[in-house]
Amino acid sequence: MLGDEQPAATPQPTAAPDEYIAEQPSEVIITNTTTVTEEISNEIVAADEVLYTSDAAALNDIEASIVPASEANRNLTAGVIATSPAYHIDAWMKGEAAMPLVRRGNAAIRISNENGPVRRGDFLTAANVPGYAMKADGEGMILGRAMEDFDPAFFAGGDSEAVNAFFAQQKSVAYELIETSVNQGNLSEDQAELYVERIESEVFAAFDEEAEKERITGFYRAQALADEDPDNDEDVAVPDFVTGRIMMYVDSYYVGNDVFGMRSDAAGALQIESFSLANGDNLFEINDNPGSTTMRINVDQLVIAGALVVEGDLDVLGVFYGNEAVVNSLTIQRKLNRTGTEPGSRKSNAAGRYTHHPCK
Repeated sequence: MLGDEQPAATPQPTAAPDEYIAEQPSEVIITNTTTVTEEISNEIVAADEVLYTSDAAALNDIEASIVPASEANRNLTAGVIATSPAYHIDAWMKGEAAMPLVRRGNAAIRISNENGPVRRGDFLTAANVPGYAMKADGEGMILGRAMEDFDPAFFAGGDSEAVNAFFAQQKSVAYELIETSVNQGNLSEDQAELYVERIESEVFAAFDEEAEKERITGFYRAQALADEDPDNDEDVAVPDFVTGRIMMYVDSYYVGNDVFGMRSDAAGALQIESFSLANGDNLFEINDNPGSTTMRINVDQLVIAGALVVEGDLDVLGVFYGNEAVVNSLTIQRKLNRTGTEPGSRKSNAAGRYTHHPCK
């Protein structure tokens, strides 16, 4: 959780199982500006399955338990294994093979560039490798949305700064809970030391890139052995993914192709043949549909080959620096409606005003 205060409804560890309410939404304040509902519950992990904190999880279709989410069971995507200390400690005290599952709320997620770089606001979905998330680009169940970028061109992998800050805050909460449990007589000193060790080595362990490479290699080796010759485990092709952990907002639901249409449908997209980047601060901003993020490109000159055909509204946000418009560009401060304009005609029923700024 990102706020300084803990949600009132977060369960406190207790020695009495029947006093524990497994699932109760709590209010969480994010950056002191937005209130959202967080939904977490302890869920039993399926036998013979291993889940780690920050893993993407799915419902088990055989019994009431959870398993690592992957492309194979994407339709059963359930959430992300949480680092929430109270839930982990409560499960340990009860001796349950359970882990907290975030169904809705903030969480750190294991992610790879299997489907390309991730931008803040992108939809995330279960990747091919169990437990991992990747950028979603088509119809199906999503895990939620990225709260920060994951681009190997700028981020070498591992834990992001936001993840480290999130973990540091939650670790301090864990230590306070353990101390309180000792003072209340629910934990012995020896148990408390064991729990502190588990908090550091299991719940909040740093992202180990070598261990993750072994995990991914093991998955592809097992897949190759199952699909091909079980007697030949050599020369297994393992994609060279960049992996790490970033913050995301978990909210799993089905997304249709219409959300991705503006990005993937070349016939209906704005096609730019070429553009040149400027060294200055001039900003050209494109907003497409609500299912995507904003692209920001420093542009000196934008060249569109042929005609520009727009179905619906064309929204161009004019960005100014010192009351000067972007050089060599058409700046529209409000909406320009082209409906009813004949092809090739210069006539327009503009709802706003536009100005053409000649080259300076």
